[in-house]
Amino acid sequence: MKHVQLYTDGACRGNPGRGGWGAILVYLGHEKELSGGEAETTNNRMELTAVIAGLSSLRERCRVTVYSDSRYVVNAYLERWIEEWEKTDFHRGKVKNPDLWRQLLALTRYHEVTFSWVKGHNGHAYNERCDALATAFADRFPDTRADKTTVCAPIPAQEEQAEDPVSPPTGQEAAAPAEKDCPAAYADGENQKPDFQTKTATASHERKELP
Repeated sequence: MKHVQLYTDGACRGNPGRGGWGAILVYLGHEKELSGGEAETTNNRMELTAVIAGLSSLRERCRVTVYSDSRYVVNAYLERWIEEWEKTDFHRGKVKNPDLWRQLLALTRYHEVTFSWVKGHNGHAYNERCDALATAFADRFPDTRADKTTVCAPIPAQEEQAEDPVSPPTGQEAAAPAEKDCPAAYADGENQKPDFQTKTATASHERKELP
C-alpha cells in the first residue's frame, strides 16, 4: 500500500466568519496543493474540511499520515473520542459538525489513516504553507456576512509523470470539478470511495519541487 503524507490547516476571519482551508499531499517527491473555503463558517469546520478534501483527492486506497495543528481533529482519533461519539450518535446532536465527522469517519475507514499533531505557526514548512493557502482563500470572500457560495475553480492540466496515488494517470488531464461537487470522488476497483460532500469553493494545483 502506498504511503502518502497529508498536511492540513484551516483558518477563519472571525469565528464564525470567512474561512479557508489548505492541504498538501506528498508522495515520492510529488506534491499536490488543495485549498478552498466558505463565506460563513468556523475554524473547526475548516480544519475538518482540509483533512476530508485531502483524503478525498486520492485515487486509490493508501496508507496516509495526516499532520494537523488542530487538537480538535487529531485528539478525536488519538484519544478515541470519535468512537464514543459515533456510538451515541454524536451525543444526540450535542457534538458539533456531525456532518463532517461522519464524512471523515467513512474516509478513515476506507484509507489506513494515522494522525499526528504539529505545533502551528512554529516554522514547520508544510504547516506554514497550508496556513498560507487557507488564509489566502478566506480572504477571497468579501468581509460581510454573505450567504455561503460555491465557486469551483478549474484545475490546471497535470504534467505527464509517473503513476502515483496523488496525481491523475499519466497523460490524463485533471478535470475541472462540476459546480457544487468538488473535488470529485474516485472509484477504486469494486469499492466505492466515500464522496466529499462539503460544498465549498475549491482550487487545486501541483508543485513538484520540495519547499
